[in-house]
Amino acid sequence: MSAARTKRRTRRISQPHGAVTTETVAWLWPGRIPIGLVTLFAGKTDAGKSLVVDDVAARVSVGADWPDGAGPAPRGEVLIFGEDPIASVQNPRLLAAGGDLARIRHWRAPSFVIDHQLNHLKADLKAHPATKLVVFDPVGDYLIASTYTKVRRVLGELRDLALKHEVAVLGVGHPPKGQPASLDAFGGSRGIVSSARAMWLVVKDENDRRLLLWGKCNLSRVRTGLEFESANVQVHGRIEAPRVSDAPVEMTADDWWVLEQQRIKAAAGRPRGAQAEAKEFLEEFLKDGPKPAAEVLAGAAEREIRRGSLHRAKESLKIKVEKQTTADGPWVWTLPPPKQEPASVSAQQRQDAEPAPPKTRRCRKGNNVVPFEKKQQG
Repeated sequence: MSAARTKRRTRRISQPHGAVTTETVAWLWPGRIPIGLVTLFAGKTDAGKSLVVDDVAARVSVGADWPDGAGPAPRGEVLIFGEDPIASVQNPRLLAAGGDLARIRHWRAPSFVIDHQLNHLKADLKAHPATKLVVFDPVGDYLIASTYTKVRRVLGELRDLALKHEVAVLGVGHPPKGQPASLDAFGGSRGIVSSARAMWLVVKDENDRRLLLWGKCNLSRVRTGLEFESANVQVHGRIEAPRVSDAPVEMTADDWWVLEQQRIKAAAGRPRGAQAEAKEFLEEFLKDGPKPAAEVLAGAAEREIRRGSLHRAKESLKIKVEKQTTADGPWVWTLPPPKQEPASVSAQQRQDAEPAPPKTRRCRKGNNVVPFEKKQQG
């Protein structure tokens, strides 16, 4: 091998930092969602992850202001890979959040795999240069790789594509079972969390507050979380859809995790829980028959029973909630009928019903004593 050829190969292996133009980090949402990198939203079912994602997508589609005062979002198009039905779930939510559906699109192919079809995504981004955000909800459904090394390689290729086309990538996921620490609160391979440069945790606290909390971001000093609530609004005059409103929260995902562990330990040592108190109230309040839902809620409020504890007790007791058949009749809560206890059986009856054990005697066989049935006399 010639020295010139060896020299050419050596130059391809490394490159001085001075040959790369120094740039600042570009942001879709300043301090929270960087452009050209992967950001994660993690949270349990019903915590509100998809609501926050739809709110972010809607703001980008119209260039609306971010809720934390960080200025307007860069107006552009959004591409969503999602599991929710578009007509009945995604579109109403996006409209309720003020989004422009003409600038939000979905993947029409029956399936998409990041591992093998990045060239299709590349062609789509080239055909839609105004795209600013790509969402995978949940990101695990679009990955085949499962080991740490393979996941990092695949997501590294996705990051390079996002950097080239100047789009932000937002991946949504669920935590594993149990109460993992904040950086472990994303299910699947640890390579997903390691590949992301930012991660935010969506949680519900014991007061049913919904929170978006900082979990990881080494590119910004922003640590302030957001409290948000879902309020139903009507779109197209007939469809009710949730809309997110936000307020700042001085708490991180680590802070919430510590408080959650303390709450769990306190609840484990508490002789009487909130749900037990709610169950006792419902059994007493409904023992004489059905009651209107408004009266049930008012009675629970007088005893300072939270809505969450009340509804969990309702599910545990299998209480029926039905609307009265009369015109404009109210919704009523009804205890289920008591279970029919089986007739008691005396010990003597139980003994008489059991078959008598066979009469046996023992004999010695070698060094072992073995039982055998005694022949019944005819």
